[in-house]
Amino acid sequence: MFPFISQYQKKISLGLFLLILVAAIFLRFYKLSAIPAGMNQDETAIGFNAFSILQTGRDEHGVKYPLYFKSFNDYKLPAYIYTTVISESIFGENAFAVRLPSALAGVITIFAFYFLLKLLTKNEWLALVGALFLTINPWNLFFSRVALEVNMAVCFEVLGTLFFVLATEKKKFIFYLLALIAIVVALYSYNITRFHAPLLLLSLVFIYKKQFSELGLKKIILLGVVFFALITPFIFTFFKASGFHNETNVTLLGGNAKAAMVEMRSYMTPLPHFLSALFFNSFFLLIWEYGRNLVNSFSTSFFFYSLGSANGDVGVGNVGAFYPIDLLFIVAGIYFLSKRITKTAMIFLSWGTILILIVGFSSVVPHGTRSYPIVIPMTFFSAYGCYELISFLKRTNKTYFKIFTVIISIIIFYSFFYFQASYYYRFPKFYADEWRLTDKPLSLYLKSLAPNYSQIVIDSDTPYIYTSLAFYQKYPPLSFQKSVVYQPDSLFTSVKSIGKYQFRKINWSKDLADKNTLLVAASADVPADAHSIKIFYDPTKPVVLSLQNTLAQYPYTKPVVSVISLK
Repeated sequence: MFPFISQYQKKISLGLFLLILVAAIFLRFYKLSAIPAGMNQDETAIGFNAFSILQTGRDEHGVKYPLYFKSFNDYKLPAYIYTTVISESIFGENAFAVRLPSALAGVITIFAFYFLLKLLTKNEWLALVGALFLTINPWNLFFSRVALEVNMAVCFEVLGTLFFVLATEKKKFIFYLLALIAIVVALYSYNITRFHAPLLLLSLVFIYKKQFSELGLKKIILLGVVFFALITPFIFTFFKASGFHNETNVTLLGGNAKAAMVEMRSYMTPLPHFLSALFFNSFFLLIWEYGRNLVNSFSTSFFFYSLGSANGDVGVGNVGAFYPIDLLFIVAGIYFLSKRITKTAMIFLSWGTILILIVGFSSVVPHGTRSYPIVIPMTFFSAYGCYELISFLKRTNKTYFKIFTVIISIIIFYSFFYFQASYYYRFPKFYADEWRLTDKPLSLYLKSLAPNYSQIVIDSDTPYIYTSLAFYQKYPPLSFQKSVVYQPDSLFTSVKSIGKYQFRKINWSKDLADKNTLLVAASADVPADAHSIKIFYDPTKPVVLSLQNTLAQYPYTKPVVSVISLK
């Protein structure tokens, strides 16, 4: 009757979507190279390996265009590093280029998530709420500003789901093919999604089995052939060191988890042997630990208070994966969804359930990175719960509706502001050590002094890592490959030497007497008689103590690394 009203609403919704998209871009790109301050070891490893591929076609170990990148006696999957090759070819070897793929993935995820919700629910406003909630979500925000492969993996899982649902709606083969490619890219992006992505695809086939069967046998076989052709390298490397074996050390099959089980069984020696063998054998203990992990997967403290890591590597430390108000919305969302199970509910419930069942095999559950893909279904549940609560109040009591809307708006705004303040002001100083803030100035300083010394000895206890040296100095990859000597039994300081740089214990009585040797050590380990020509400090941060119920506050600046020379 009044077509101009619907047109007006469309313009409003389009304007809101564009506003959310602009906010998403700003929040993920503003000071991207500066915060997190410094780069952790995974970021510099990704950055240098991408630079090495760009310059020589080989990784740091000299392997030509590898499928898996060996790094710190571990293996990284290829998707993120090869994407970083592209960004570094445009922007150079720097923090912005290394983090750019993740930031773009974060924005694309929000864009795809909006259209996925709109396609599934046919509800523009619910899609907008979902996009907004993902835009300001602490987990997604933090991970979109760090070079983390899992953020890219989640992006392609959302794209794969969107293309698959679009294929069932439009009945076009090309969208099935795009869905397949997106899922395969997710599979090659992160270790958990090597299992989660194909199972997610399988669940979509099951949920839309009627529409999928309408493709016809020839096209279904063609999709199967394409899929198995694309994952053939993954299949053939599954049982190699870079495949599933690479993951056993962080699963219930790894040494740490097995040690805990054996320790438990060791206390049972006073029992009759048959009881110990029956109830405390490896199989039952493994099932017991797996069950405990499934319960731990629903930790409210992890999701709504703190991400569970004291290292600042997956969050700001004083904010959870979601805001506290999200707990109310998620519970409400699951309640409203349970009243009418739709394909939409089945998709997100399957997504979350599959992930929980997979992550349950990890030695640490929940985990900041391995559990991350659950951010998508939980954000949907939160958005759905918020939308349904507001809709219910609007239908039943408009006064309560207005009060509720104002209150939750204030809570959401304050939660978001608290996270932003924590991220930009507290986080860079509080976790300066974990983000290796001194590595860049130290690397550049050593590079400026290197021509004056025959050797530079970096003490093995120094909080400094070889990938920082290679990345920040833009060490020529070919020279690196020819000169590097690895220390196979070491985890982080995994090299013995790179050219004139040596990573070993300093022999203070001998090395200190050599004028042609430059020494680098943790400031706390430097002898009193050694002459430090340069000391690198963490940023000054406030320390607040309670002394007999009286608060005392003082600034503290910690010396981190010292450079010592007789010259």
